[in-house]
Amino acid sequence: MSSFKRFFTLITPNGLSEFQHQMLVWLTCVFFNSYVLFANNSIVPFQAQIEFDLALSKTQFALLSSSAYAFIYTFGQLVNGFFINRYGFKSVMIFAALCCIQSNCILSYSDYYYFVLLARCLAAIGGVFSLITFVLLTRTFFSPNYQGALIGWGALVAGFSASFAFGVSHFWHGSWHSFYQILLIVSCCMTLAIATFIPNDLGAARPQSISLQSMSELLKDPYIFTLIIFCASIYSGIQYFSSNEIFIFLKLKSITPDGARTLMFASWIGYAIGCMLSGHFADRLKRPDHSLIGYSVACFICFLSIVYFKTRFALTLLFFFGLGVAASGIIIALTVLNVLLDNQRFTYATCMVNFSVGVVSMVNPPIVGMILDITSKQYGLLDLKVYQFAFLYLLCF
Repeated sequence: MSSFKRFFTLITPNGLSEFQHQMLVWLTCVFFNSYVLFANNSIVPFQAQIEFDLALSKTQFALLSSSAYAFIYTFGQLVNGFFINRYGFKSVMIFAALCCIQSNCILSYSDYYYFVLLARCLAAIGGVFSLITFVLLTRTFFSPNYQGALIGWGALVAGFSASFAFGVSHFWHGSWHSFYQILLIVSCCMTLAIATFIPNDLGAARPQSISLQSMSELLKDPYIFTLIIFCASIYSGIQYFSSNEIFIFLKLKSITPDGARTLMFASWIGYAIGCMLSGHFADRLKRPDHSLIGYSVACFICFLSIVYFKTRFALTLLFFFGLGVAASGIIIALTVLNVLLDNQRFTYATCMVNFSVGVVSMVNPPIVGMILDITSKQYGLLDLKVYQFAFLYLLCF
């Protein structure tokens, strides 16, 4: 009762209570992060339309959906700390949101491949800044006792948002151009929220300029290096399936496109729920890093079962859900890094986590694609065994 009373009656000269201000900053960051995940995944349901309208090959669409986005996202992690330090949170978030607006403008009206490719690169700039600003602002505005839970709840909302992207084709019956016109309106609202609720100057909260030397020194710590590699590996399965080949692969396992969408929806729901639970567990366990072994084992078993075993749909649904829950182990790793490191070194570590995830997103699809091409040429067809052989690379990774 006292919290509600404070919420509604404790008014500062700026017109908001301290708690209201903190929550509005957090909600704005969650909105930004959720939008980025939804927008990134939303292109996959329109693959057939886009390939037909732009006369694209599979390779061209793969470049459009995964590699171009991942390239900008990956190398943006090396400079995002510099830009936050130089211009502040509000300025870089507005810049990133404006890039998202421009991306949606192009996707709403252009039928030229290279313009659409540019739009994906602009959208990736939003991804460069969304996670790091969410984590750092949560760390700045809230007590360490609540940071893990708030990061987990924010990831829950973002995970639900990402999962809804796979249901687009069910509730949206118009063209992909008209869909991105709606998304254009959403990105404008997001920009307005950032301009309104993110403070103008948070100099004390800004990270130091990122240097490659500082990052390399951080990676010399084997424990921190292991946590970063864990983040890249644990996220690789759900990331690959979200952007590449999953509908074709599941069709070879006699699963319909509607069933495939349901399975991918379940995986991101699992990720969302797992992030929330992981955030709570991380705040309560004395050694949360010990739980990472369990996440790794669960990820391995779920991926192995999805690819190499023929199971009933309900059990397959459970394995996809489990794959998403296992991927949420990244929240545990970030929480451990948050406890171990000071502000500057935690910023470096966050950048390296994002960088490692980006490298995996950029490298895995062409490697698996190359294995598929070489194997299919040798055997003359792309059947289930060819995919299972190619996915051995992901299993080992």
